[in-house]
Amino acid sequence: MLKDKIEELGYNYKEFLGWQGIFESDNPVDDYIKWKEDIKTLVIDDKNFSHYFFDVRKYGPKPGQVLACYETKADLIEGDLKSDIINLLTKNDGAGGKASILLRKLAGATEKSSIEVVKSIINDLLNGLNEEDVAKKPYEMHCQYYFYTFKDCLPTNDPKWWSASLIDVRYNLPQEETDEL
Repeated sequence: MLKDKIEELGYNYKEFLGWQGIFESDNPVDDYIKWKEDIKTLVIDDKNFSHYFFDVRKYGPKPGQVLACYETKADLIEGDLKSDIINLLTKNDGAGGKASILLRKLAGATEKSSIEVVKSIINDLLNGLNEEDVAKKPYEMHCQYYFYTFKDCLPTNDPKWWSASLIDVRYNLPQEETDEL
């Protein structure tokens, strides 16, 4: 049986199922083992990032994956999102909450940071800064981006990354796969 062969080789069967759900292969066991060896020296960059990290807003978890979070500081700079936020705040009463949601959903800002940025923009507008100057002014925010990935793909010794184990993803799998777990 496939499960026995994977475990006999010292690998995690749930991770293998998750890998198999992402990468198509004619020889899955050998290709999985090669992938496990290659991942040790793999360089993940802008070109291949989306092959290993799956945005939680678009994808569900696969067996063996962890939830990974990348945390960083970013500036809200002049652009469409900032223009939309300024328009929302200047043309709608009580739109601070909606502007905060936009920052969280579209820019990855944390809840606390999204509120602070919106308050800063409102204060600047109330204190006489015109919309054009507010649009040009950068506002720093703390952002978090979440991905599903395999633990082997996570950068090591990088304080901007952290992960959490996923307890059980059986409910997201087709019935034939859950029978094997």
